[in-house]
Amino acid sequence: NDKDQTIPVELQLDMTTMHPQGGGQPTDTGTITASIEGSDNDSSLSYSATISKVTVDRATGIVTHAGTISLPSNTSLVDSDFFPSN
Repeated sequence: NDKDQTIPVELQLDMTTMHPQGGGQPTDTGTITASIEGSDNDSSLSYSATISKVTVDRATGIVTHAGTISLPSNTSLVDSDFFPSN
């Protein structure tokens, strides 16, 4: 299968430049791009998340960015090279 896979994600961060929905204003939308270096420091994985909704837990300050990422069909985010077990 040559098609990209679209995966729903929720990224939880302690800060953001995106504004959540509130006060009659719509949520900001946008893209968050990240790179992860492999455990061998010779490999890396870059991806972009398309964010469609931002929420804030006022009690904890955690900001949740909901959206999707697209990865080539042969790529897995759960890869032992990027997330080694102890």
